[in-house]
Amino acid sequence: MDKPLKMSSSDKPLVSIIIPTYNRARYLRQSIESALSQDYTNFELIVVDNGSTDNTPEILASFGNKIKCLKEEKRGTSASRNKGLRAAQGEFIAFLDDDDFYLPGKISISVKKMLEDRSVSLVYTDYIRVDSEGHQTKTIRNNHSQSEKFLWAFLKGFGILPSTTLLRKECLERSGYFDETLQYATDSDLWFRLLIAGYCFGHIPELLTAYRWHPGNHSHTDDNVNLDKIYSAAIKYFTVPELFGDLIKKKGWKKRVKKEYDKLADKNYFRNLPLSARAAAKKSLEIGHSRALFSPASLTNARQIFPVLYSIAETAVKLSLAIINPKLTRQSANSYREKINTLFFKLRYKLFKIFLPDAVIE
Repeated sequence: MDKPLKMSSSDKPLVSIIIPTYNRARYLRQSIESALSQDYTNFELIVVDNGSTDNTPEILASFGNKIKCLKEEKRGTSASRNKGLRAAQGEFIAFLDDDDFYLPGKISISVKKMLEDRSVSLVYTDYIRVDSEGHQTKTIRNNHSQSEKFLWAFLKGFGILPSTTLLRKECLERSGYFDETLQYATDSDLWFRLLIAGYCFGHIPELLTAYRWHPGNHSHTDDNVNLDKIYSAAIKYFTVPELFGDLIKKKGWKKRVKKEYDKLADKNYFRNLPLSARAAAKKSLEIGHSRALFSPASLTNARQIFPVLYSIAETAVKLSLAIINPKLTRQSANSYREKINTLFFKLRYKLFKIFLPDAVIE
């Protein structure tokens, strides 16, 4: 991690940190304290209480004038974030969920990145995953430095956690705030709109945020309808050069790009994202002839039967391993499961190519 930054007052633009909260008294204090303890001092901390019925008001009151408290009726996280945005005075905006917390240097290092590269409008950091008790369970590192790699990763399901970000407020003023009509995937929707507007994202390869994974956390619950619409629109919008960059200058690029679209269509279809699967398949067809048919009507049975076949195969492997080598290590067992996943992807891919002869997108 970088050493604490020494900046003159002119180099320290105001940062508005926004925490939306609803009945998270158990975690809220740690979130607020992690923001207040940052080595970057020119910030305002806005907490929007979305109608909490627990002892959240008492916790907020205990911080006095160190934080700015806003209240509203229960309208959801997006509405709370937007209310905080309307009250924010900062040049930069940082979001922090009420069950996550910042690690030391998160704000100062993010601001430094933004000041060093004016072409970047949003930065996101690596993060650790912690359990309900705050114990680290996983380290998440994501590096998509090239814009095309980031875009392709986004289309394949890579998500940026709001708590890891810092962005320029002017970008939000132009592209719009969070969509309050969406219940889930509101952050993915906002990132997509920023990307469409031409804003660049930057990655900070440091662990500066802690994301809490616990039973009451709904951020890991997919709303397939919203995600499907977002990914479908993104696949249709971005061109091949934008997604694959210099790859299209190489010999045989069409075959490689076409296969990437086919793989994306396969992945999204079996994630129950039919619109984005169809959009990816159509892109594949635009590059060249394909014998694949991606149609909910024709593939419904396939989607239903593959999980059954996978379960049967996994059970067979478990039984054979128990008979052949009951002392097999967990690592070896996991490698067998990985081979099963690979096998079933190849099988699905071949079925699409062989048994569905017409190039039709319904």
